Amino acid sequence: KLEAEDFNTGSHYGYWDKTTGNSTGAYRTDVNVDIANQNGATFVGNMEKGEWLRYTVNAQKGGLYDIDFYVASGNGDGKFHVSVNGTKKSAEISVPNTGGWTTFQKLTVANIPLKEGEQYIDIRISNGFNFDRMEIRNAQPYSGTPYNGPHDIYNGAVVEAEDFDNG
Repeated sequence: KLEAEDFNTGSHYGYWDKTTGNSTGAYRTDVNVDIANQNGATFVGNMEKGEWLRYTVNAQKGGLYDIDFYVASGNGDGKFHVSVNGTKKSAEISVPNTGGWTTFQKLTVANIPLKEGEQYIDIRISNGFNFDRMEIRNAQPYSGTPYNGPHDIYNGAVVEAEDFDNG
């Protein structure tokens, strides 16, 4: 789980924002990104086309990951894409009208490839919305049980198609 406001430090390295200063002054004063705190929630707001946020992550295992973004929009015009290590890894994602600028809704981006080890994820803004957090999880967890049939492959056993694992 990564809070939106915990992006990397340093303009042009950890983020890019078109305006100077944090207009609300909430949470971090060392950045030019607008961070708001309303109704007990801290989030990144007032995002504009061309702005971006970078997050350093450390994947314990390489593979495909799903990312749940918690976003809010009062007009449904928000758009962004995900990049990993500088390479675009998702199509343009549309943020729907969530019923208000502080009404956050989960939006899942599936199958983002991550290598094992440290890397960075960028959220590249095409049109504004508010961003609360993202949660990253393995896209292909195995939660079933293996089939315990008589499959002695050394003696030429036949495995029937219907004897697949459960889960």
